[in-house]
Amino acid sequence: MSSSASPSARGLRGALRAAVAFLGSYALACVVLVLLFVLVLFGTLDQAHESIYDVQKRYFDSIVASGGMLPFPMPGAYLLLSVLFVNLVVGTLLRLRRLKSRFGVLVVHAGIALLLAGGLVEFHFSDKGYLTLAEGEAGDR
Repeated sequence: MSSSASPSARGLRGALRAAVAFLGSYALACVVLVLLFVLVLFGTLDQAHESIYDVQKRYFDSIVASGGMLPFPMPGAYLLLSVLFVNLVVGTLLRLRRLKSRFGVLVVHAGIALLLAGGLVEFHFSDKGYLTLAEGEAGDR
């Protein structure tokens, strides 16, 4: 038996390496951050025409944002922040050898990843609501 891998296994390994390199790339992070900027811009402008709750549901709590002031459908903040989290973790792991001398950079990356993970937990497991009360009224508990 030869110790070299078959051509199909090498191709699969190369494709996997390319996918991991893409997921951890600076270019993907830049594209995601620009898309988040555009989403926040349109979401902010759309609040002049709709309630903040509707805008939040349309732009930030969805996988795909469409309608409102958006001229075309684009990824929602939920999807973009998920991709940013994966990019941050994969990029940090790919560059971990080079970051050993820069412990502060590693701590910052871990802090951002923790904030994104906390936002995900809050999104899925919290109950949100609001209650309008006139002066002197009390709410039920």
